[in-house]
Amino acid sequence: MENTNVKTNTVSAQKKYKKRTPMGEVWHRLRKNKGAMVGGAFVLLMGIGLSMYYLTHGIFYDGESFLVSTFGRKDRSYRYDQIREQTLYLIQGGNVIIELHMEDGTAVSLQSAMDGIYLFLDTAFAGWCLQNGIDPQTCEFHDPSRSWWFPHEEEV
Repeated sequence: MENTNVKTNTVSAQKKYKKRTPMGEVWHRLRKNKGAMVGGAFVLLMGIGLSMYYLTHGIFYDGESFLVSTFGRKDRSYRYDQIREQTLYLIQGGNVIIELHMEDGTAVSLQSAMDGIYLFLDTAFAGWCLQNGIDPQTCEFHDPSRSWWFPHEEEV
C-alpha cells in the first residue's frame, strides 16, 4: 500500500509543475520584475499617446478652404484668402517649418517633412491668388524652390 501512495504523490507533483514554453517563461520572468513592468507600461502609454497625436493631427483641404485638425483642440477652418503672410524657420537636420499667419492672428505651422505638404502649399497658393484676384505670374515673392509661397514680412 505504501508503494501506491508514493506513485500517486509523484504523479500529482508532475502535474503541479508543468514545464512552460519559452515564451511563457519569458512572460513569467518579466511579470515578476517590477522595473520591467513599469518600463513596459511607460513605453506602451507613450506609444498610445504618440499614435493618438499623429493620427488626429492633420490638414484637410480642397480648392476653396482648409481645415486644421489638432489633438485636444477644436478644428479650425480657413479660406485661403485669410492667409496674410508666411514665416520660415530652419531647424536642425535641414527641416523647414513654414508658418502661415492668418487673418485672425493665429498661426498654422507646417513642417517640410509632413506628407503632401508641398501639394497643399501649391493648392493654397492657387486658391489664395484666385480668392484675392491676383495673377500668380505677378507674385514676385512666390518661389517654391526657396519655400516661399506667400508674402513674407519684408513684403507686407
